Amino acid sequence: MAYLFKPRGVIVVDKSALGEEALMEIVLDAGADDVVSEGDTYEILTPPSHFEAVKEALTAKSVPTQSAELTKIASLLVPVSEKAGRSVLKLVDTLEDHDDVQKVYANFSMSDELMAKLSH
Repeated sequence: MAYLFKPRGVIVVDKSALGEEALMEIVLDAGADDVVSEGDTYEILTPPSHFEAVKEALTAKSVPTQSAELTKIASLLVPVSEKAGRSVLKLVDTLEDHDDVQKVYANFSMSDELMAKLSH
């Protein structure tokens, strides 16, 4: 059975904390699935069952984390046009502002340029 959103642990570490090889050795040995380089940070992806073990491995090696959370990541991203992007961003903002909504997950994809244009 394929799921639209997969539960994942996501831990973010600043690149200045240590090198990619050293980080990969620590987290992969602890059960992480992947390390993704994003700008000035590394994003460590874990199955939910290994999330705490990976956090503990980083703590044991004195590696500071910027954030760590259990979340859901889209399995399939859907590209959106500028017109649809406006509607999607408005819907996401409305949902995030609603008192009864705790988290909002989305599977849309748009370029950074379009996101910047529509965010103003």
